[in-house]
Amino acid sequence: MQLQIFVISLPHEKERQKSIGEQLSSYGLEYEIVDAVYGKDLGKQELEAFNASVTRNYRRALSPNESGCYLSHLNLYKRIVDEAIPCTLILEDDALIKQDLKQVFDLIDQFETPWEMLNIGSVPGKYRDSYLKEQKNGYSLVEFTGKAVGAHAYLLSLEGARKLHADCKKPIRAIDVQMTFIWSNGITGYYYLMPNVVSVNEKLVSSITSERDTQNEKFSDVSSKLNLGYFLSSLSMQLQRKLYDWKCRLKLLTGKLKKPDEGLFK
Repeated sequence: MQLQIFVISLPHEKERQKSIGEQLSSYGLEYEIVDAVYGKDLGKQELEAFNASVTRNYRRALSPNESGCYLSHLNLYKRIVDEAIPCTLILEDDALIKQDLKQVFDLIDQFETPWEMLNIGSVPGKYRDSYLKEQKNGYSLVEFTGKAVGAHAYLLSLEGARKLHADCKKPIRAIDVQMTFIWSNGITGYYYLMPNVVSVNEKLVSSITSERDTQNEKFSDVSSKLNLGYFLSSLSMQLQRKLYDWKCRLKLLTGKLKKPDEGLFK
């Protein structure tokens, strides 16, 4: 598999860059550090403009760091499209690599199932919402119809990048959530590689997580959730996920999909 590896990182995060750099170098992999957008450097007007579509569809604006994270991935999608890069591995700088990625890439090449986005770092939350597309050499390609998050490690084809770049120009959720909206972005072939081969380095404190949790607590009251735009957007997402799940259940009945090993979710 021929691909380019990009690591999204803030210019001042030298410890994180050293951590991920040493991991990739230990497997003989070349990579490029891509400067992330530092949300706290964005002005009030910039944040308000960015969040205009978010606040019409969600109970709160994205925090500065969430906004910066979103823009960092969006900017990279644009570069991939502009440079017509056929295949890309996108990593965030807190990624913790658990397997030899060269071997993982060789394994992925053996799958017959075409894909446009392949998440190799997240573990879907509920077994009941998971469906096995293909299994080979102890690894599974899994479709997941429930809510899943995690943008710290994923493979993207050029066509997948085109679709994400077009759809994510209008933010309505954090990037790791919005990228899963296949009914909106039109991605065909979004799978999770399980067991996952990349996790999050818990030793590196996430400023996004703490800021997000503070914002969620601040806007957890009933009045925030009574936002009409948020209600309609959430209802639409629930219906889309339910429709997606029904389609997968139909494929399950016809033998086009199977249930994965439940042990993958423990």
